[in-house]
Amino acid sequence: MAQVHGQQILGRRETQEDAFDIILQNETDPRSDVLMLLADGMGGHAGGEVASGLALRAFAHHFTQVARAPRPADRLQEALEAANEAIRGALARDASLRGMGCTLIAAIKLPDRLVWVSVGDSAIYLLRRGTIRRINADHSIFGELMTLVEAGRMTRAEAASHPRRNVLRSALTGGPLTLVDLNSVTLEPGDVVLIASDGLDALSEAEVVEIVGERLRAGPRAVTEALLAAVERKANPSQDNTSVILYRHAGQGAAPARTLPRRLAATAGTVAVLALAGLAVYAGMGGFSDPPAPPTPEPPRGAAEMRAIPAPVEEVPAAKPEAAEPPPAEGPAAKPEAQPEKPSAPEASPAPARRPAAREGRPVKDDAPARADET
Repeated sequence: MAQVHGQQILGRRETQEDAFDIILQNETDPRSDVLMLLADGMGGHAGGEVASGLALRAFAHHFTQVARAPRPADRLQEALEAANEAIRGALARDASLRGMGCTLIAAIKLPDRLVWVSVGDSAIYLLRRGTIRRINADHSIFGELMTLVEAGRMTRAEAASHPRRNVLRSALTGGPLTLVDLNSVTLEPGDVVLIASDGLDALSEAEVVEIVGERLRAGPRAVTEALLAAVERKANPSQDNTSVILYRHAGQGAAPARTLPRRLAATAGTVAVLALAGLAVYAGMGGFSDPPAPPTPEPPRGAAEMRAIPAPVEEVPAAKPEAAEPPPAEGPAAKPEAQPEKPSAPEASPAPARRPAAREGRPVKDDAPARADET
């Protein structure tokens, strides 16, 4: 069967604001194309939960039923815009949701590569031959600080303890998308792709590598269970929701097509295979990487067609952002959410706060501890 599994825990939060979804072309073939989605919601009361769930549903609907662009990257971009528009529409209809938003990762595993779009600070890690590296951009102040660390202008400890490290520079809030990471990487047999919300920051990269190495032979589910168990053993009093999706790459080759139900994340904490009433996803024409099918008559009510996707995009080298001066520290007692952040030059407008506040500012993660790698 396809070597992919997703799972989540509540942490010390009252509500589950993370959401994830896995859509497989062929559940029984490890070479199957896979679409993996993850969102980390933000906003007071139920706003974060609403935003993450709404964004994933809108993204999956547009990507599988509406988008017809000839390249996977273009379809990802279209679906991202549809998800952001869905949040904008919900905010226009319900003022009580003001301030909600979410991060979002959408990654397609094609026969020999991974293509993704991401907004926010949720992470995609590539584990290869005992090493780990983050391959998508970190759209938070911490991401900017790490650029200074790499340039030798700041220590890791200083970056990890900076009072504004959790401020998001870009998120899906219904407004302009100020930063979007659209990229790809070639996969090798044996590679492991790990997609995670920032709750996994409780573990260091070394701990993640060790757990994956110890449990991978038992399969992706065993790895995700072990990762989340390790997070819970930290017993962090402010532990955030944590969601992980792990995919193990078996090798090259397209899988044969077949009709499959969608696989959705169950809020209880594990992936459940759900046959949605009246909804079947058809991965026809050989999978996500095939040319799009010609226009067809509108399907009967209750049916949904998975549009075929053409050959994958060319690999694009990730651009390294220019080093910038570190944001001024507010002092050890300062809370990020109380300090509005002025947008940088490329940004169209600041995103709303992580939770409702008297003044508008960039989205902020709620009382997150220092990252495990840097302490």
